Amino acid sequence: MAEAAEVLPKGRFAVLCGVTPGRVSQWISEGKIHGPALEGEGRSAKIVVAIAREQLRGALDVTQRLGLNGMGTRLDEPAPGPALPSGAPTVPQSLSGLQPKDPTVEDRIKDERLRQLQAQNRRLAEEERARAGLYMRTEDAKQDMARVAAQMMKVFEGGLADMAGAVAAKFGLTQRDVVHVLRSEFRGVRASAARALRQTVEGMDRYLEDDDGIGDGNPSGEPGEGGDAGPG
Repeated sequence: MAEAAEVLPKGRFAVLCGVTPGRVSQWISEGKIHGPALEGEGRSAKIVVAIAREQLRGALDVTQRLGLNGMGTRLDEPAPGPALPSGAPTVPQSLSGLQPKDPTVEDRIKDERLRQLQAQNRRLAEEERARAGLYMRTEDAKQDMARVAAQMMKVFEGGLADMAGAVAAKFGLTQRDVVHVLRSEFRGVRASAARALRQTVEGMDRYLEDDDGIGDGNPSGEPGEGGDAGPG
């Protein structure tokens, strides 16, 4: 069947172009595929391949085709291969665009442009999160943890005398003896807590990871300094 007459369901047209069926539906809703490129309406509409491809070449600019959602979009006709002997199995035309091919200079330029766009997107996301105060230095986090833990220990230790008075009054003991026992026991608790905190701090990664998975804790992909979890 000639290419001009080839009509495919949206799912098979998506495979032909190297995108998802949802992307094809979006093209239709945005009017990038329209009119003579469609047969039928709604969910059952089919795509006239040659016309749709021509419409998309004009509707999608280079940035869209190289963006994350358009990466790998194939709108060019597959190059004709050598003639096959009679009776040899053939590859369906709708799948011919999936055959591997050596990258051309244009392909390498597109790949480089894609990498630049992705790096730019990561930098913009990192800057946005820095402005929102979502990043902090790992070293600052360690110091804050130690400071909070020390303050809590001081609060507990400062309350020992009051607790000793309550215990002494209830059980008929001298407050001095109860304070001595509580402070002796508290020193062991404090030492154990200090060891646990030190292990936690020493085990922290150099970078604190984002909860939304933007990256590996260093969204820009560039080496940081001094344990930064992002921009300082």
